[in-house]
Amino acid sequence: MNDPCCFNAPGGHFLQTQFWDYESPLKWAGPNDSWTVHGLWPDHCDGTYDLFCASGREVQNITEILKSKGENRLLEWMGEYWKDNTGNDESFWEHEFNKHATCISTLEPQCIRNYQPGDDVVIFIKRTISLFQLLPTHLFLAAHGITPSTTKQYKLVDIQNVIVSTTGKKPTIGCDGPGKTFLHEMWYHYVTRGSVIDGLFLHTDADSTDSCADTVWYWPKGVATPSSTPTSSSTVSSSAPVSVVPPAIS
Repeated sequence: MNDPCCFNAPGGHFLQTQFWDYESPLKWAGPNDSWTVHGLWPDHCDGTYDLFCASGREVQNITEILKSKGENRLLEWMGEYWKDNTGNDESFWEHEFNKHATCISTLEPQCIRNYQPGDDVVIFIKRTISLFQLLPTHLFLAAHGITPSTTKQYKLVDIQNVIVSTTGKKPTIGCDGPGKTFLHEMWYHYVTRGSVIDGLFLHTDADSTDSCADTVWYWPKGVATPSSTPTSSSTVSSSAPVSVVPPAIS
């Protein structure tokens, strides 16, 4: 029997997505030695996806929900590592839940044992963060000499190779700025066995393509980008400083 409470339908492919918000003020960009959470997105295993699937389950009060559930530590962590680039974290969290979580079949209230309003919000946020904490992108890159810089660029293929060698799977890398030359997003891909609530997330290769130039900037957070940038480039080196992994939530 096909039960959408037992597996994620219509697609079991998920993306744990991260930002490198180099253009935002540091107070909105998160720690300068860590990427930040974008979200957790379901798709149909081919790069297509649904969005805003259940208006009746949309929320406008995630902070209030988390406080009512006693999740103050979770909320504090989100305030540091799940950042909106304009400073409106609450609106960003709500957007991610309303757009994506409402399209996850296993998060529907009837799929959650002894459901109480807001349980789906807490489950979605905790699963998103638990995956993010397994994927410290800044640390992955720094361990191979790829660190934010205003004076050197990196080959996209070197960044790809670092992530593949570390995780075993190909991500989707996103860039913005002139000519798509500024590293901005990393999407890690999973297939699921079972529910988002307690199922297995298995790392898999990307089902979407990169949107970057062949050579890119990994620009430091909080540093203004010049109107024109040097053209020097750098390849991956063998030594690097150690980054800070976002702390686990106790």
